[in-house]
Amino acid sequence: MEAGVKIYEYTPGFIHEKLVVSDDVYTVIGSINFDYRSLAHHFECAVWAYSSELAERARDGVMDTVSKSKQMDSTASRLTFTEWILKNIVRFFAPLL
Repeated sequence: MEAGVKIYEYTPGFIHEKLVVSDDVYTVIGSINFDYRSLAHHFECAVWAYSSELAERARDGVMDTVSKSKQMDSTASRLTFTEWILKNIVRFFAPLL
């Protein structure tokens, strides 16, 4: 946020989909996470498309979702001490999951 990135929290519910739109032409949609574990070890699915029409529809969907979301600020994104402790306990067990 200090560098100008805007972060939004989708408050009506939960979204698990991952979506990338690049240059209003390329689109990647799926459940795959963009990390080493998902790319190398898990069998997740994503679709890569080269279509300006699909990219436009995907971009419009993102903008609709953003309009229903709450923009976070630096104070809202800070963890409480209890949340910080819990996060680090879970992080300790993450390699076993």
